[in-house]
Amino acid sequence: MACWMDGRGRMPAEVHHLTLGGRHGAPQLGHDRVVGLCTYHHRGYPPEGYTNTRALEVFGPSFALKPNAFRDHYGRQEVLEEFQEALLAKHAALSGIRPANGRT
Repeated sequence: MACWMDGRGRMPAEVHHLTLGGRHGAPQLGHDRVVGLCTYHHRGYPPEGYTNTRALEVFGPSFALKPNAFRDHYGRQEVLEEFQEALLAKHAALSGIRPANGRT
């Protein structure tokens, strides 16, 4: 979702489980409380050909490497979740396909 928020659109995503209080190591809120993050924003692995420093300059902060900067830039986990839900609702309206979890 961070890449979408920055206007980069679709990037391969990994499942990031939301946690109690949005903190590393805190209990997860369950498998239905997730957002998609690219490998860099999720685990801090920069795209091929990028150093961590250059990835930070180009893509912004990674949740894995700079969690406070990530939250400052993109908002708390609920902001990411709301953004993702809005994208899913827009997709459902345009395509007629409903999410498997029934949410819109």
